[in-house]
Amino acid sequence: MTLFESHVKKNLQKLHRNLYVSRDDPQYYEKILRYKDHDSAEAHYHIGRKFEEEGELAKAYDHYQKAADSDSHYYYKALNASKTLQEQNKIPTLPAKSIRKKIPLYMKAIISFLLLLNIFLLLFLFYKADSINTIASTLKEWGTGKEVVYETEDVPYVFYIPENTPLREVEESIYNKAIGIGKSLSNKTLFLYGVWTVDRTLSDEIFPVRSEKIKDQAFVIAQYNPSLDDSVKIRFLNGQHAFSDSHPVTYVGTNLLRTALEVYMKDHGKAPDSLNDLVADYPQNYLSYIPKERYRNSNDSSPAFTGQGGWVYDPNASNITEMVYPNVADATQVPFNPVEVIIDKDSFTLMVKSAPYMMALKPVGLGKNGSTPQGTFTVRQRVSEPIGFRPDMYGTAGLGMGKYAIHGTYDTESIGNEQSLGCIRLSNEDIQDVFDIVPLGTVVKIVDDPLLMTGYKDRVEMDSAVPDIKPEINQTTQRSFEWAG
Repeated sequence: MTLFESHVKKNLQKLHRNLYVSRDDPQYYEKILRYKDHDSAEAHYHIGRKFEEEGELAKAYDHYQKAADSDSHYYYKALNASKTLQEQNKIPTLPAKSIRKKIPLYMKAIISFLLLLNIFLLLFLFYKADSINTIASTLKEWGTGKEVVYETEDVPYVFYIPENTPLREVEESIYNKAIGIGKSLSNKTLFLYGVWTVDRTLSDEIFPVRSEKIKDQAFVIAQYNPSLDDSVKIRFLNGQHAFSDSHPVTYVGTNLLRTALEVYMKDHGKAPDSLNDLVADYPQNYLSYIPKERYRNSNDSSPAFTGQGGWVYDPNASNITEMVYPNVADATQVPFNPVEVIIDKDSFTLMVKSAPYMMALKPVGLGKNGSTPQGTFTVRQRVSEPIGFRPDMYGTAGLGMGKYAIHGTYDTESIGNEQSLGCIRLSNEDIQDVFDIVPLGTVVKIVDDPLLMTGYKDRVEMDSAVPDIKPEINQTTQRSFEWAG
């Protein structure tokens, strides 16, 4: 804001050039559509609610549909609102508008010509039917070894599956859904994308895919075209079918180790001699501890598979998956899905995950005036009791990412609000939960898209992976940090 600019403007929404509007304006969303963004999902959704309250259900339904056509976080709200109106049979049929337009003379001439051409072609086909049949019969006699490829239309649907459904039940359920839908599709290939959901209103529901982003959240895909093949092809992504659902803590613990190990190898140019080398004093504290696997509750390591629990660690293996894995017969095939952090600015939420599992979900505070940047960052420091230019400004722990950091705070009122100078704040209790499950080098994605927070199984309790006696390492430093705060 310039020196001579009105102080009122900072509380207004700029629409166009010198046109501003207050959120208190009853016509706020109508003006957003008219002057700023004709496709605003937020505006369409709120106008839809307004019309629904006024009893204008057809108009409400129309706006809900427009909101559901977007990739915003109003997609699900609008979809559910539309569905509710449909189920209650509250959508009246709008009267068709009578449109009469004078057809130009040249258009009449073109139409007449096309009609005559069609009549000529029909007569030609009728009288030449015998010769055409003969040609078709000849063409059907393909030579041995010839391969014929048919082009079909792909029809994508999303299938919402309740979280924590066992994979065997998922396989049976998506198979039955594919059969049910596929039989009604003539010469079309059905692609059914299975996505986890915690929303009971979406559980076991199927909708046409409206956003490509929803495909990225799928953990299983079913493909079916009954006109070409009677079988349903089911593919679990990220190797999930190869791993038992019974101990997700072991799955996450494996990838916690692999994430830290991969970063260690990039930093040192080689694998460590022992997994315990990942747990050292700051700044080499890639991990706070070696997690326990939950089959035999052990965090010991062995150079070869014995089935006696803990972890197999082979520093000479050719890839990260074979380098470390559970030392238990039923859990050796764990796919590598690195630990990642996603921070959604729209919902003030931080998630730690190793797909398909969510490891933590915490509320956060963000930078005022949108100063928390969007983008991809890397955890460069893991520090307990970080020091700033004033006491306790970073809380009890911090994950440094250069100029910005994810850190604790004693100001709990700032959580859920924009009050920092760009850093991501968690309560001191929450940062302690997150600190131990985010290895050094973890990728952090700061987004403004709640859709990226969906599609994961419910939170995995990591307390059971903590060893009975945590290693005595020093994760503090006398260095003073200059994170944005």
